[in-house]
This record gives sequence, C-alpha cells and structure tokens, in this order.
Amino acid sequence: MVDEMGDPEQAITLKEYWETQDTLFNDASADTTVDLLTLPDRDASISKVKETGFMTLAACRGLDNEVFFSDDNSKLKAAKAICDDCLVKTDCLEYALEYKIQNGVWGGESERARRRMLKQRKLQSESSENQ
Repeated sequence: MVDEMGDPEQAITLKEYWETQDTLFNDASADTTVDLLTLPDRDASISKVKETGFMTLAACRGLDNEVFFSDDNSKLKAAKAICDDCLVKTDCLEYALEYKIQNGVWGGESERARRRMLKQRKLQSESSENQ
C-alpha cells in the first residue's frame, strides 16, 4: 500500500512560519516584496502559501513558540487551551497530520494524540480497502 500522506521533509513548521513572518513584518529593512512567479519552483511556492495561509488566522500567532514545543505538562495544557478557541484549529491539525509533524501541539493535539489519529486513519483505510 502506498502512503498517501505528505512528506514531513516538505512541511513548514509553525515556528519557521512565524520566524519568517516576524522578519517580514517587523524588520523595516527586509524585502517584503517576494514575487512568487520568479521563484525557482513557483508552483510549489504558491502551493505552500495557500497551504499555510490558515496560520495567519491562528490564535497562536505572535505567542511564544515554547508553549507549543515543550515537554512541560503545564505548557502542553496551556497550548491546548489556546487551540480550543482557535478559528483554524481543524486546518492546523490536518496540516500536522498530512505532513506527519512529530513535535509540538498542532490543532490542539499532542504528538502522541496525532500518532494515534494517523494509526486509526490507516486502519480505517485498510479496512475499507478490504471490503
């Protein structure tokens, strides 16, 4: 069976996304005019922007990344609480599942919870293929 999930090597992490955004929006000397059509792989670049656009609406935007990428139980709970009220919680979770992101809280779910979800989806897929 071929794995139809995304390539984790191609995924942009939330931390990378916000670091890029911070540079673009907070550094007056930064070149903020990037022409996607002149990039070497413009289709992939345009796709990545569309794919991660939900992040601009995320409740975690501008917050300390340490909250979402920590082994500390209290920070894990805090991250999940932030996600609970997020408008793009589902998009965030699906992104993490698609790219099999192995660290941090995404869409209100820990690494362990996402691994269980992926395993469950795989089992359901195999079950439906056998019917």
